[in-house]
Amino acid sequence: MASSSDDDFIVIAITNSDQIGDNSDQLFISTTEIGSWDLPSILTYPTVRVQAHRTRRVPFLLIEQSSYFHGMLSWSFSESRLEHISMEWDLEAFVNILKCIYGCPVDITCDNFLTLYEGALYFGVKILLERCKTWFSEVASSTEPPQIRLDDLISIWNFGFKHANDFLPELCASFLAKNFMWAISCKSFVDVPYSLLHDCVKHPCLTIESEMHLYEALFLWVDANTEDFEGLRGTENNYSSILKQIRLSLLPLWFAAGKRRNCHFSRLVYESINSIFRLLKVPPTGSISFLEGCDLSGFRIRLTRYSKVFLL
Repeated sequence: MASSSDDDFIVIAITNSDQIGDNSDQLFISTTEIGSWDLPSILTYPTVRVQAHRTRRVPFLLIEQSSYFHGMLSWSFSESRLEHISMEWDLEAFVNILKCIYGCPVDITCDNFLTLYEGALYFGVKILLERCKTWFSEVASSTEPPQIRLDDLISIWNFGFKHANDFLPELCASFLAKNFMWAISCKSFVDVPYSLLHDCVKHPCLTIESEMHLYEALFLWVDANTEDFEGLRGTENNYSSILKQIRLSLLPLWFAAGKRRNCHFSRLVYESINSIFRLLKVPPTGSISFLEGCDLSGFRIRLTRYSKVFLL
């Protein structure tokens, strides 16, 4: 530590919010050495005291880059006797937030995205917020195999929905729609919130290999969540609403006929069979006139992994 009077410093004491037990073991570090901080070593301590110099220009980055510290310190920073700030926060996230404030590189991953995003919002660090948004936008739009676990996607959506943040839910729905076949293979698919699933299956980028896969996935989800919707029956938000997104005319006849004994969804099955038979009865020369004035959404071909080849 630099040798100077105590009045020249502000000390931020961070206690790990996940730490349980004696917090007497503390680490003292300084922002003047932030470039050489060893994160694994820092995380072994339950409490870390970060010292920032008052009179040098660099520490003022706290005020310039964080609305939280700006509001706490800038109004009377030169005269204030405030020497110590204590808080509980995820220690790894807070250290990375400080590193971002002071211009050090921060690696955003699937494991730390949500804690960094939440921290960036709370402490008002715009530069980190933009980096998080850019990272998640790239992940959500990537054509590569999913880089994020479905459990994490659900957590991100829940956070965005809870905080009325449209950016996160919209990207989550888009990501889930594009990677629907991957999602239904995950055990946590039945844990997908209703609103997220509903937005996903209505998304124009919903990609499935066949309408059968959507049918089976939605019935699997409904079977696992029926009890949660007992109080919602008769409303527009019950599970029957989401089943209407299945394009019944695109189901193979053999598949629909095999579902007739399903006591819970027999009406939907018979509707599918009748829809298929109606199409079979229409002669090729009359197919155009038959469709005139009809809602064609049920006859549109879904996106599949072969769509690009087909369109080419």
